Amino acid sequence: MDFNNEEFGNVSDRLERYATQVGALQAKLEYQEKMSEQERRLQMMEMELNRSKENNVAMQMALAESEHARLEAEAERDEWRNKCVEAEAYINSTAAENAFLKNCILLSVTSIKDFFHILKRVEMKALAYTFLMKTLSPLMGTRGIEVVNEATEFSDVSELSKLADQLIMSNEGIVKHE
Repeated sequence: MDFNNEEFGNVSDRLERYATQVGALQAKLEYQEKMSEQERRLQMMEMELNRSKENNVAMQMALAESEHARLEAEAERDEWRNKCVEAEAYINSTAAENAFLKNCILLSVTSIKDFFHILKRVEMKALAYTFLMKTLSPLMGTRGIEVVNEATEFSDVSELSKLADQLIMSNEGIVKHE
């Protein structure tokens, strides 16, 4: 087969176009494989990103819950601290009151009168009267002296002479602060 230059040029142009198309198709196949691999990588990265976002949201929620729990714990701590301060103040006031009460003897006028009726000897009555006058609280003032004078009689009664030498004192009461 003899080809002239023109036919040879046509055939060679066709072959070149065919070779170009084949090269383009080969390149497209190669790029398509690479693109599908890149798309798989992209999908995996998107899945990883979504998991990371979910983890981030979960951590944010856990952090918010722990912050809420911390705030609640601090509020409870402050409440107990306030209760402790109140209890300490109550204990201090009770201790001061108890110290005052330990230095005081609280007697009713009726019990003083009954006690003076039991005493028969004048010396014993004088001793009790002196004790009452010396231990009378200054807060009572002149009213206290009047009450002591009213409660103590110096009459000479001879009944129950055996009880005259006996003095029984006891503290059976309970002092409570309410």
